[in-house]
Amino acid sequence: MEYNSTQTMNDTQLRLKAIALSNVISTILNRVVKQKGKMNQYSMVIQWSEEDQLFLVTIPEFAERVVMPCTHGNTREEAIRRGEEVIEMYLEAWQAEEKSIPSPRVFQVA
Repeated sequence: MEYNSTQTMNDTQLRLKAIALSNVISTILNRVVKQKGKMNQYSMVIQWSEEDQLFLVTIPEFAERVVMPCTHGNTREEAIRRGEEVIEMYLEAWQAEEKSIPSPRVFQVA
């Protein structure tokens, strides 16, 4: 198949498009890394429930927006992993919907 000059991009145009795409990908990756770093700053309360026979997870910073407890696990490790997944899921959703994101509570010495 033959293309005429109006149908093809020259090398410079291709390089410019590749650079622009690379910049977009870099911006998205930087947001993801920043979000994951921030994710690790949120509080999680893990409590054993005799009634449920499970470890229940509460995320204090999300309590005004999300029904608590927000997840659970058969073991502490599973509860922590699921809690981290919930934090990541809500942060991604709120960011995609352009909603405000609660700030992590940071311990401060008086």
